[in-house]
Amino acid sequence: MAASTIEMTDANFDEIKRRGVALVEFWAEVCPLSRTQGRTVRRLAETFIGQVKVGRVEVDDCPQLAVRSGVELLPTIIIYKDGQEIERFADVQTESALVSALRKALRPG
Repeated sequence: MAASTIEMTDANFDEIKRRGVALVEFWAEVCPLSRTQGRTVRRLAETFIGQVKVGRVEVDDCPQLAVRSGVELLPTIIIYKDGQEIERFADVQTESALVSALRKALRPG
């Protein structure tokens, strides 16, 4: 079963990241780096199915979420644990760096 990313909006953002581990990518359709990072994020959704909620925020559709989250550069990835930001990446990240960060976030404690 292939997992897909969750389209995050003003309506569901807080609920999705409230419990457990969530990876959220802030991106824009017009940004080539966002398209590159998006492929990696979609693979992570499959790799961590059932363990991590993987969502994407299109900043042109939800600009206030980007402002509220302090996003200044695209793409930006924020990892949340139980609603709290625990790690942030700006610009394109390797899959291995993100896998490492998610494994760390999934550790108890």
